[in-house]
Amino acid sequence: DDASTNLLVELWEALPVAEGKKKDGPCSERRYFCDFDGYVTTILNAAISGIANERSNKVMFLPFMRFLCYEEPGTALAPHVDLSRFDNESGRKSTHTFLLYLTNCEDGGATTLLESLSGEGRIEKLSVVRPFRGRLLLFPHECPHEGEAVSDVPKLLIRGEAILPKGGLL
Repeated sequence: DDASTNLLVELWEALPVAEGKKKDGPCSERRYFCDFDGYVTTILNAAISGIANERSNKVMFLPFMRFLCYEEPGTALAPHVDLSRFDNESGRKSTHTFLLYLTNCEDGGATTLLESLSGEGRIEKLSVVRPFRGRLLLFPHECPHEGEAVSDVPKLLIRGEAILPKGGLL
C-alpha cells in the first residue's frame, strides 16, 4: 500500500550510500539493508498475501537486500542472470529474485524477462514489467533479464532474494 511504500522511501533516505561503483559508466546508486527485525519482510509478505493458496505462506524473503536508485537518464542493465545467495539461518539457497518498485517510470526502466542470453533468445521477450510504485516482481534466478534504459528518473527499487516452495506459488 502507499503508506508502506512511503515508509520504505523514508528508510532508503536514511541509509548511507555504498562506496564505489560496480562498473564504468552510469549505474545505480546502492544502499544496503539487513532486515533483521522483519520490517521489510512484513511488507513483502503482505504484497503476496493476495495469492489465495497455502504456498504463499511458505515464501521466505532473505534479510539482506539493497535499495537501487537509477538517477541518470540512459542508465541500463545488460542482460544477465542472478546468482543465488545462501541463507545461514535456514541453511538453504535462494531460488528467486524479488524487485519491489518504489517509484513509477512511465518511460523506460522496465525489467524485461528474456528467453535466453544468447542468439534469438536474447531478442525474444517473455515479459516486460514496467516499474510501478508498490509492484512486486518475483522471478527465478536463472531467468535471463535486463533493465531497459531509464528515462523517467529516479527509478527506485528494493532488490533481494527469496526462497519459494517447490513448484512456485501457483
